[in-house]
Amino acid sequence: MNKNFDVTLQKYITRTCHHPFLKELSAGTLDKKIYDYYLLQDYLYLRVYAKVLANLAGHADNQADKDFLMRCAKETAKEVAAIKYKDQDVSWQNATNACLDYTKFLKTHTQNNYAAGLSAVFPCFYMYQKIAAKLYPKNPQNPYLDWFDTYIDKSFTAQTQTIIAMLNRVYHESDMQQQTMMNEIIEQSCHLEWQFWDEAYNA
Repeated sequence: MNKNFDVTLQKYITRTCHHPFLKELSAGTLDKKIYDYYLLQDYLYLRVYAKVLANLAGHADNQADKDFLMRCAKETAKEVAAIKYKDQDVSWQNATNACLDYTKFLKTHTQNNYAAGLSAVFPCFYMYQKIAAKLYPKNPQNPYLDWFDTYIDKSFTAQTQTIIAMLNRVYHESDMQQQTMMNEIIEQSCHLEWQFWDEAYNA
């Protein structure tokens, strides 16, 4: 991992792991109403995220990256299709400001510049995988264990390692101005991840 990225990511991982949503999720004490509200926000987010990944694939600078991003987009679309909200009247009126801000941010940065788009989507992979591993419940009866298992399984871990390699390659091939831009976008995305948790918890 590029050391500049790592400093930012570790700062936000530490901050997020101390958020009451994640602490209570790990302890198994999170109010189910809060968790269900978070799942609603996640559903709204993932509907956009699948399209964002597919759009980003179209800007990829090599076939391997393109294929990887399209696989991730298709897997996300399948996940969205399997969520219970698909048969309900769920609209963007149900979204938190954090969800709206994050999805707008992703759409903006995946329009044209591949380095910017890759930087914007990266924290969603990296932070979820690292936080799930760091806060994995000690109690095997934790009602939210499936959430943690989703993000530490071999498939998601492999995806995270792949996108780390992609990001590092693009960074090293970029000039100083674009490297600075990538760092800034990663930090903005990490902050939006934190806001997503915070507003789901405090709504």
